[in-house]
Amino acid sequence: MTTVEHGWQPLRPGNLETAPLTYGQRALWLLDRLTPGTALHNIPWVLRLEGPVDDTLLGECLRTIVERHDILRSAFRASVAEPYQTVERDAVFGLTVTECAREAVEDLVQAEARGPFDLERDLPVRARLLRWAPDGCVLVVVFHHIACDGLSLPVFEHELAVLYTARAEGRTPRLPKPPIQYADYAAWQRERDPREELDYWQRRLAGAPERVTLHTDRPRPPVRSTAGATHLFDLPSEVTGRVRALAMAEEVTPFVVLFTAFAALLHRYTGQEDLVIGSPVAGRDRIELEDLIGYFVTVLPLRTRIGGGESFHELLAAVGRDVMEDLDHHRAPLDMITDRPLMNVAFGAHGAQDTGPLRLGEASGTPRVHTTDTAKFDLLLSVFDDGRRMRGEVEYATGLFDAATVERFTGHWLTLLAAAVEAPGTAVSELPLTSGDELGAAVPVSREPRTCLHERFEAVAALHRERIATDITYEELNARANRLARHLRSRGVRPGDRVGLLLERTPRQVEAVLAVLKAGAAYLPIAPETPPERVAFLLGDAGAKVVVADRAGEGVTVGLDEEEAAVSAHPSDNLCLDVPVEATAYIIYTSGSTGRPKGVAVTHANVAELFAATEERFSPGPDDVWTLFHSYTFDFSVWEMWGALLYGGRLVVVPKEVARSPEHFARLLQEEHVTCLSQTPSAFGQLVGLLEEEPRVLDDLRLVVFGGEALQPHHVRRWFATGAGPNARLCNMYGITETTVHVTAYDITPETPFDRSVIGRPLPHLSAEVLDRHGRAVPDGVPGELFVGGFGVTGVYVGRPGLTASRFVPDPARPGARRYRSGDLVRRLPGGDLEYLGRIDDQVKIRGFRIEPGEIQRVLDAHPDVRSCVVVVREGRLLAYVVPRDGWPGAAELRAHLAARLPDYMVPSAVVPLERIPLTPNGKVDQRALPDPGRGERPYEAPRGPAERALADALAEVLKLERVGRDDNFFELGGDSVRSVQVAGRLRRAGYALPLDVLFAHPTVHEAAARVTPAEDGPPPEPFSLLGEADRGRVAALDDVIDAYPMTSMQLAMVYHMELEPERRPYHNVNSYRVATPLDEEALTRVVAEAVERHPVLRTSLDLVTFGEPMQLVHRTAPSPLTVEDLQGADQQAAITALVEREWATPFDLRTAPLFRVTAQRLSPTAFQLTLTEHHAILDGWSFTSLVAEILNRHALLRDRPDTPKAPPPRSRFSRFVALERAAAGSAESVAFWKERLSGLDGTLFTGLGRTATVAHSIDREVDGELSRAMSRLAVSAGASRKSVALTAHLIALGRVTGRTDVVTGLGVNGRVEEEAGTEALGLFLNTVPFSVSLDGGTWIDLVRRVHRDETAIMPHRRVPFATLARHMRDWNLDVNFGFNRFHALAGVRIDDERIGCAPTMRYEPNHFTLSIGFVQDPASDRALLIADYPASKLPHTVAADYADSFMRAVHAMTAQPYSNYREELFP
Repeated sequence: MTTVEHGWQPLRPGNLETAPLTYGQRALWLLDRLTPGTALHNIPWVLRLEGPVDDTLLGECLRTIVERHDILRSAFRASVAEPYQTVERDAVFGLTVTECAREAVEDLVQAEARGPFDLERDLPVRARLLRWAPDGCVLVVVFHHIACDGLSLPVFEHELAVLYTARAEGRTPRLPKPPIQYADYAAWQRERDPREELDYWQRRLAGAPERVTLHTDRPRPPVRSTAGATHLFDLPSEVTGRVRALAMAEEVTPFVVLFTAFAALLHRYTGQEDLVIGSPVAGRDRIELEDLIGYFVTVLPLRTRIGGGESFHELLAAVGRDVMEDLDHHRAPLDMITDRPLMNVAFGAHGAQDTGPLRLGEASGTPRVHTTDTAKFDLLLSVFDDGRRMRGEVEYATGLFDAATVERFTGHWLTLLAAAVEAPGTAVSELPLTSGDELGAAVPVSREPRTCLHERFEAVAALHRERIATDITYEELNARANRLARHLRSRGVRPGDRVGLLLERTPRQVEAVLAVLKAGAAYLPIAPETPPERVAFLLGDAGAKVVVADRAGEGVTVGLDEEEAAVSAHPSDNLCLDVPVEATAYIIYTSGSTGRPKGVAVTHANVAELFAATEERFSPGPDDVWTLFHSYTFDFSVWEMWGALLYGGRLVVVPKEVARSPEHFARLLQEEHVTCLSQTPSAFGQLVGLLEEEPRVLDDLRLVVFGGEALQPHHVRRWFATGAGPNARLCNMYGITETTVHVTAYDITPETPFDRSVIGRPLPHLSAEVLDRHGRAVPDGVPGELFVGGFGVTGVYVGRPGLTASRFVPDPARPGARRYRSGDLVRRLPGGDLEYLGRIDDQVKIRGFRIEPGEIQRVLDAHPDVRSCVVVVREGRLLAYVVPRDGWPGAAELRAHLAARLPDYMVPSAVVPLERIPLTPNGKVDQRALPDPGRGERPYEAPRGPAERALADALAEVLKLERVGRDDNFFELGGDSVRSVQVAGRLRRAGYALPLDVLFAHPTVHEAAARVTPAEDGPPPEPFSLLGEADRGRVAALDDVIDAYPMTSMQLAMVYHMELEPERRPYHNVNSYRVATPLDEEALTRVVAEAVERHPVLRTSLDLVTFGEPMQLVHRTAPSPLTVEDLQGADQQAAITALVEREWATPFDLRTAPLFRVTAQRLSPTAFQLTLTEHHAILDGWSFTSLVAEILNRHALLRDRPDTPKAPPPRSRFSRFVALERAAAGSAESVAFWKERLSGLDGTLFTGLGRTATVAHSIDREVDGELSRAMSRLAVSAGASRKSVALTAHLIALGRVTGRTDVVTGLGVNGRVEEEAGTEALGLFLNTVPFSVSLDGGTWIDLVRRVHRDETAIMPHRRVPFATLARHMRDWNLDVNFGFNRFHALAGVRIDDERIGCAPTMRYEPNHFTLSIGFVQDPASDRALLIADYPASKLPHTVAADYADSFMRAVHAMTAQPYSNYREELFP
């Protein structure tokens, strides 16, 4: 469809040789760089021809098409940073002709289709003719998507047919000249102001979900694979007709009908009420574009909200309105809409196209687009409408989905679509997905138990009298339990009563449980450490009037210690009371969603059915040894206890302190010859970690049962890798207290792929149904709530009839019976197994205990100082957010309040004060807007003593905080190495000296303050004081030189490399920023002149030959190096690119100051481009960003307040650092430190590569705010810095790409002087030191700590120059360097980088390293940028890309599982 916009002006041909990329091309170009060597963006056009074809003529016609469309003979290159396209007029396009056998054609077509393009060197189109006979051939033309889209193919086909047929017939082809070229369109698009479009989309997508949460067949990898496949299908003709009829009736397009059905299916699959679905839009809304070949398509993020209760008709109307409005804003640059990908699922509908034969002279054939076996999205459903019928295809990521899953998905869509167009008044939630249930629930089978648990135990005890039951024989255990049962009866216990047990975890617990059951009562287990208030509630709610405890006390009926003699006096024979099997055996309380705990009453029959159903599977017997590992308040203990006692096995009661020590527990497993082990995955993970560090073989172990929470696949992999249980069978068992311990079972073997939380099938006595929220059965693969029926369902909450009725609902399969609504989200896999996906509500499990935050909120809300609160779980941690009434009572008081009323596992690890609880537009708590805990974990405690107060004041001043407490952590508060210099300087002003290594090793205020010493400052060097007599005489002849001092080692190295490689100009840096603020030329002129006047280093030249050693000369004055240009109305991108290239090509004369240049280019009344060129020898990263911030902040200030006085000069001098470096080079202590550390070290990591560098290439990866905050949390947990976390990821990535476990990297260290104004001076306060680590295994957090310790050890010796250090290495070379930099905050100014908020839009910073890594942190946001620079001649692009991907994978892994073994990431 072509539309003409208001105020339309025709595009004019500009005969452009070079043009910027369009926004769409730029996004594709970046994706191509991220996925090099793939066919992801190939469009293979295939034409099988029958009839004679003239090869030469065909080649000429193809060449003519390429010459007609400049985009097809363009190259796409990166000029410093910003990519551009340039027409290669001299490029030669040729048709390759291959003679082949007919049966080889398909393989050759596939090979041609999958061949990658090098966009810098290749034309974006190639052609091959495969001929097997004079009248039989296949033409394969492969386009890169950056130069072609779907609507370009009809243009290409038309021109090819016209050209070939006319020339074959001897006629002159009649094809009009294209009105413009694609480059004209690109330049036009980039000149348009996109702000209006961006404003629309930013409003439209505010608060949008990050992705459509389709559940995959395999875990989503850290780095997305491009591998894909395509599923083809046809839409039934009757459905096609109804789609068109409904579209016409509702005045929408068929696309809207098809898209609405797709969105409805995604809603049904995911339960999401807010969806963002990608949809390609042609983008050819101008007449001039209709007959052009090029990339015009835009993938729009169409946002759809679905509640499920609305009819399809109502949803269709809403979607139609939204889509029309979205299409009106389709020109927005998609990569500028948001800083994160929004679309992982897409839908496209393509209109009628001519699908008839294409004639080339006497030959003809039907063209098609060949698959490349790639996928751009997780899932893309496309419908093609030729006017008569509709056909569909689903392109999907094979790394995520199986073919059967996609085929099933397609069938569900067709069924839903058919129902929707037949009866559009049907509610979306009622539209069927299948013609019938794909898999009905299995019918549960009862074993009809007739005896109670204690009666079965008595029979076992009689059979195995002399066998050990716990720490005593079965005979003695039975006798003791009988005596205690009689004692309880003497204290009034009768059948049907509830008896509270407040007992430590000892064999006495087992005796008491048996005694209560023998007395005909039910036991209520309570942990002894439970707060009295909760104990009272549990006893009262359960109606327990008798309480048994180890010792007598308030509220205790029977104190076993005190009443031991009385108990022993009772007879020891069985009581033989008449207790029905339907009687309650125990009551266990779980957390309640309303804030009130709920008691689950479980009968003897429930437990008996469980063991009857599992006997055949697990074969428990008298030779087994079971552990009672879990608290008896957790129903996993029921499985452990009776698994032993009902079959004559031995039960080892694990003391609580042993259960909490993996080392002691592993020893117990071995010494006690345990055969049957039950574990929550959390406990199992700790055990596996211990067995990795201290290997031992548990030969007797035959069964490990998991339960209580989701089992993590990596725990399973690590277990099998240890070889600790060669005979052990693993079984993952999902269970619920309300359905008696276990519901499903899934056996795991080393050969079983366990890459997700598969929980298996229901046990024989239970049924498992998967229903949607409207109670409809869902098909296989579709998530839904698990409903459990059968003979383990307990059917009642104690004293809660309303709750019982809502959770235990009628079971239609068994009249009169109940099934339990689990609240758990599962899906049934094609083979029948269930996969656990998580909780539907916000109930969670912590340490195996089920918790509902509502209960914690209720207790917290009862505190008199709490106005409102919310409790959430984030990364396995309970967090509480509180809005106080008047004053903040403190986190410590609130946690104490909770600890007195709740078990310890329900006390949040952090309590964070807020001014208000953030809400979504729907009025729900906006959990994504809740801040990370940060300092909320720690109550404020005022500093004590003068040293602590001075350090706290210094931290508060430097980090701009209102107050700092004695327990606050420097790194947690946002400190880094440069800010440590400022802190040390402020502290020195107060009379204290604080070495930086002390602050790094002891970052809390009270720890660092305990190690400060009185300050002993020396005077700063006087001008010329670092020169010898002869050099003083030489400099005296220079009138304009006001100071001089020797060059540092790093400055000399940079100058050396620049002279060595003049064509590359290493350390000649160009950075160009787009600044979103009006340019005031007068203000900027003043700012740059003042900066030159203010900073000596900007008036410094370098003299390599005049003096006794290379010298830097500070001049009294230097000219202002500012140039201002106006680019309004010009080709701005081309002008910026030309400037940056010109700046990079223009070296500095080292003898003439200043060694930096500034250019400002006005882009519009509200924006300008700021380009800075500098010799790296005068500015380190901190100094450079300081200068940028100073220029921008002062410019804004002087623009608004021209009368602002000049800023004072810095109070510190670069010459002080020069003196300190010289002293460090001569320090015997520092030299000895480095000699020991560097002996035998070799910094060469990449061998066998070219050693001559070419122009640098660059790869970057953005670290989003969420991941960046996770890095900060890991740093705090490890007691380390953010830099240490990033450096750890860097080291792992190097290990990954080199295959080495001993890794060496250069590390950029800050050598600034620890004085109050130490960060005010600009200069090269930089040194590179070798940093090595042995990656020999261990946890992520331990590695971060080790890296941080090594960094800290370096601090006192960091100024020893690398030239000195290299003498102690085996090889002087360092292949790799790592630098960490934090940008400076800008006051009222915004750098518009479309990334992290401080990055240049164009950058060139070459150096001499094979791989140079920078990690840049933006202070205004939580985002960061990883930058990898490398010369392609020394390092292949694939290695650099692998490094970047490995770095990101390492960050994801260490922040998600800090206690897992990093070698899994290093050597997967």
